[in-house]
Amino acid sequence: MFLYLAIRKGFEPLLLIPIAFGMLLVNIYPDIMYSPEQTSNGTGGLLWYFFQLDEWSILPSLIFLGVGAMTDFGPLIANPSAS
Repeated sequence: MFLYLAIRKGFEPLLLIPIAFGMLLVNIYPDIMYSPEQTSNGTGGLLWYFFQLDEWSILPSLIFLGVGAMTDFGPLIANPSAS
């Protein structure tokens, strides 16, 4: 549903597409959220490491900078001679 709204209707695609992709990954591969203690080989799933970056406040800062740069500097990058 989120992919449909983001792609077809254009409702906040910068936010809805990553959310929908994460929901699909977790539903297709549930072990992607396992911590290292829950697995037999001692390595966690990909989204568990993203969660750790979120707890350390690294990931929100990177997302804020990336989305802000994409939305704020888009018109300037598209037409640099107008400024």
